[in-house]
Amino acid sequence: MNRTPPKRSAAGALAVAVTLVGAAAMAAPPPVLLDIQGHLRTTGGGAVADGDYPMGFSLYEAADSGDALYTELYLGVAVHQGVFAVTIGQSKSSPPLDQGLLLTGKARFVGVTVGNEAELARMPLRDVPFAVRARGAEVAWNLDCSGCVQGVAIAAGAVTGEHIAASSIADKHLAFTYAGSTSKGGPADKALVADNAAMADQAKTAITATSADEAKTALVAAKLQCTGCLTIDHIAEGFGQALVDGGELAKVAKTGQYGDLQGGPDLSPYGKLGADQAWAGAQTFAQPLIAAGLKSSADIDFSANQALTFRFQNATKEPVPCAPETTGLAWYDTSDNTLKVCNGAKYRVFAFAAGVGGKGNPGKSCQDILDQEGKVPDGLYWIDGDGSGASPAYEVWCDMETEGG
Repeated sequence: MNRTPPKRSAAGALAVAVTLVGAAAMAAPPPVLLDIQGHLRTTGGGAVADGDYPMGFSLYEAADSGDALYTELYLGVAVHQGVFAVTIGQSKSSPPLDQGLLLTGKARFVGVTVGNEAELARMPLRDVPFAVRARGAEVAWNLDCSGCVQGVAIAAGAVTGEHIAASSIADKHLAFTYAGSTSKGGPADKALVADNAAMADQAKTAITATSADEAKTALVAAKLQCTGCLTIDHIAEGFGQALVDGGELAKVAKTGQYGDLQGGPDLSPYGKLGADQAWAGAQTFAQPLIAAGLKSSADIDFSANQALTFRFQNATKEPVPCAPETTGLAWYDTSDNTLKVCNGAKYRVFAFAAGVGGKGNPGKSCQDILDQEGKVPDGLYWIDGDGSGASPAYEVWCDMETEGG
């Protein structure tokens, strides 16, 4: 069964916390994790129903324009009483969230998308205590070094071998560590420290070969599709129809008929149809509950609900005898177009469906029929002289046209 998420309005109380993962000594900037919490409401203002919702989170430079700087998608985000919480920046199917996006000093905004609906109003990122401290560290980081010769002050190729005095670099200042293996990609079976020129050349060769292998492996991995990730783009067109044609879906998935369900509820205690598609016996709402072994014997209360397309049993004679145990049973008599109800002793006419002049609803006279029904043709009509029903009605020919009827 598919559950359609209710319509939502703007997310409120969106909170974002920033966490740097990794050590400061790492050569590359450490990845960033953003903790995002929010609240989803329906258009009526209440919280959406509990469940897992497909959601997407994006970072922008502006509150209402521009392309996303970073986006991360989730197939299912748990929502409880309207509240959700996710941590972006750690998905294996998305590139790492670069801290450089947050070190520009410019404002950043978070956009949230739920399912295939339009993106909710973007919310600005706010400072948290450690972010203020980090801002101060950034200022110190950008201070110029006094008395330091930085790489930008040395021209490319300015330092060559002739500028380095002989023996100024002793063996103890050289140390190259490498690992060797007898099989490609296998475990290292020896490790040496190159402390002379010959060993340095060996180490250089080993490092070059290892780096080349790693680069080649990385290139192959970069072209691989995401493993364990499934988006709509990965589903071929006509995939669902292929399942139907291949007979891989349950019958009910193809027909939509309730009768094709397997393991459904047993409704037999609530009445069954006979061979002629008529109820095999009188049915009530209380008796089947008792027959099914349920504790409650109260009649079912429709309350404000409607019984759509309900129809009384049609018959030309009493479907079952009228007796105390069938009191209240109603049926529609198609022979005289009347609705009849059992009063415990006999069936009484409850309502007429035919016009005045029929057997079930006789008129007082031909003129009475003409007055009530308007223009009607000549023919046989039923008459009850005094209209009391005390005496049997009789059928007469009425001229409904001559001199006005």
